[in-house]
Amino acid sequence: MVRPLVAGGSFGRGAAGVEDLCALVTLRTGRPARLALSAEEELTTTPGRPAQWVSVRLGVTEGRLVALDVRLLADLGADGEGAAELLRSCGRHALGLYRVPNVRFEATAVRTNRPPASAPRGADAGPSFAVECAVDEAASLLEEDAGAFRRRHLRAHGEPGGEVLAALGEAAGRDDARPIAELLRVGARNGGRPRRLRLSSPGGPLRRGGGLGVARRAAGPEGRAGGAASLRLLDDGSFTLAAGPSTAGGTDEAAYAEAAAAILGVPPRRVVCAATDTDSAPFESGDAAPAYFAAGRAVEEAARLARERIATRGRASSGCRSPRPSSPTASCATPGDAR
Repeated sequence: MVRPLVAGGSFGRGAAGVEDLCALVTLRTGRPARLALSAEEELTTTPGRPAQWVSVRLGVTEGRLVALDVRLLADLGADGEGAAELLRSCGRHALGLYRVPNVRFEATAVRTNRPPASAPRGADAGPSFAVECAVDEAASLLEEDAGAFRRRHLRAHGEPGGEVLAALGEAAGRDDARPIAELLRVGARNGGRPRRLRLSSPGGPLRRGGGLGVARRAAGPEGRAGGAASLRLLDDGSFTLAAGPSTAGGTDEAAYAEAAAAILGVPPRRVVCAATDTDSAPFESGDAAPAYFAAGRAVEEAARLARERIATRGRASSGCRSPRPSSPTASCATPGDAR
């Protein structure tokens, strides 16, 4: 299948509701078919974001988080799809960030008479936001800096919580708290000292508040997480980049090109993203949002590998007049856990 440059990959292509009618008409008549929806039909037949109700309770003893209880209720509408994976993904994102010895996660998806719901990018971030709000409240009650409270409880590899993520089907990855801790320090420094927001009285002057939060993007389901990228040096000194996830408007490919160019030390215009098809494109896990993070790290690794190979070829051929070696190609695949 050829991959065209088409935008709108979150809701419109999240699930097939009435699009199959066009295929049915074509199969029966042998002629092209086009589906046109009114504004009312657009809102009642195409999937939207599922409404969620989240309850979070924290247990704190002597300034330490010892218990986390998250309960989730998701409204999938009349015929929402992917309930089980949506709930598992919500749990992976909400429970994997902090080191808590006692964790409980209860999630329920219900079907209602509301319009159908799908699982676009970010649909699983609601419980994470709720947990962050609860952590803020806990730090405020303990009269502790919110950033320092978070850094103290960040989970590293092998610490409590990993078994819960495995039970929710998360692929094995790298759990390293150091990058997150550094991001929290930078956020606190750039945004001012984190403090409790004091709202103005009704009718008073508007005030601008600042907050601090952190989120985790899970690697994805076991067996379907990962991404790959390939870089090729051309004769004119430019590079051709092919990455796994299919485009949703071009912004992802621009980010990959800029990341590769920064590592290679060339202008971004010298890295051109190839429009590949499914026969020649690198591996993609098929799990949309995590695949972008995994492929981004694969692009970085491929760029580092290409830079090393170019330097090695340059050192080997310096001072000699032998025929120039063929253009190097670097490929890299990663299982892709991103936090």
